[in-house]
Amino acid sequence: MQSTNRGEMTGPLDILVVGGGSAGRRHFRYLTEYGQRCAVCDPSDDCRVLKEFPGAEHFREFASANLSRFDAVVICTPPTLHIPQLIAAGQAGCHLLSEKPLTVLNNDGLEELQQVVDDKNLVAAVAFPYGNMQAMDRIVELHQEGRLGAIRSLHIHYGDNILRPRPDFFKTYYGHDDQGGGCLQDDVMHCLFGLELLLGPELAVTCQRHKIGIKDVSADDTAFLWIRYPGDVVVSIDSTLQCHSRYNEWLVNGEKVSVRFDVDQPAIEIFDPQTEQTTIEKFGDTWDETFRANDHNFVDSIVAGSSVRCTLEMAITNHRAVLAARRSADVGREITLAEL
Repeated sequence: MQSTNRGEMTGPLDILVVGGGSAGRRHFRYLTEYGQRCAVCDPSDDCRVLKEFPGAEHFREFASANLSRFDAVVICTPPTLHIPQLIAAGQAGCHLLSEKPLTVLNNDGLEELQQVVDDKNLVAAVAFPYGNMQAMDRIVELHQEGRLGAIRSLHIHYGDNILRPRPDFFKTYYGHDDQGGGCLQDDVMHCLFGLELLLGPELAVTCQRHKIGIKDVSADDTAFLWIRYPGDVVVSIDSTLQCHSRYNEWLVNGEKVSVRFDVDQPAIEIFDPQTEQTTIEKFGDTWDETFRANDHNFVDSIVAGSSVRCTLEMAITNHRAVLAARRSADVGREITLAEL
C-alpha cells in the first residue's frame, strides 16, 4: 500500500517494527490493536515481540527486509542505529516513527534524514511521552490562555533507582555514554521536550553531570541543569537515577498562579494566591498510555493527514539542547544554542 502522500491511504498499514525488545513490543502491541499489520525485525528468535506474538512475521536482519513493501517503519533499536536505519527506510518510501533519543553525541546524518523526509513527503515522528500527555497538554493550554500569567521560573525534580525498572542496565546501552545512555541523554531529555512544548526552544544551557552511585559504567547517573528560555524564563532541573524513592514533579511559578505537576499520578495542582485556594485536576493517562496515543497519532497522521504531535524537527531541537548540556558540562560554562 506504499504511498508518499499523506491522507490518501485506506485500510490497515503494513508496518515493520525494527527491534523486538521492550519498546518494540509496546509499539507492536498498540499498532496491532489499532488494526495495523505488523512484522518484526530482530536478530533473536526469542525477542519480547515474538514471545507475545509468536506468529508474527519475523526478519532477523534489517538489511534482508524488503522495506519497499512496508508503508511505515518503527525504529526501536539502540540509539546509535536510529539515523542510518531511518534514512534507509525513508529512502524506501516508508513513513517513520523513531524511539528517542534520535541520535547520540553529534548531528551526523540529521540533515540527510530531514532531506529524505522532505523530498518524499513522509510522516516522521518521534516517540516522546510528554508530547502525548493530557496533563502536559493542560498546562500548555493554561499558559496559552493566559491563566498562568508570565512564567517567572520553573523547577523540575526527578529521582529514581534505575536498577529497579531496568535490571539489565549494565548489559544494554543505558550504561554507556557513547551509546545514548545515562541520566542526561535518556531521562532529562524527556523533561526538555515538555519544556520545549511549554516555553519554546532553549536559548542557553548550563549543566553539571556526574557519576555518583552507579559504578563501572561510562554514563552519568545525576545531572543538574539551569536553562534560559524566551521571555526571560529560567528553569532548573535536578535529576538522578540512583535514588531509593521515586519522585517526578514540576513546579511552575507563574505571575498569576503556581502549578505543581505530579507526572506519575498524573495530576496538576493550581494555587491561586488571590483566593489562597488550590484546584486539583487529575488525568487518566498513564506514562505507558502516552505510547499508545503516540502510535495512534502516527497512524492517523499517515492515513488521515492529522498533525504529528512529536515531529522530527521537535526531536532535533531536543537533541541540540542535550548537546548544549553535554558541552556545558565538559567546558564548565553556559553554552548558548547559537554556538552549536
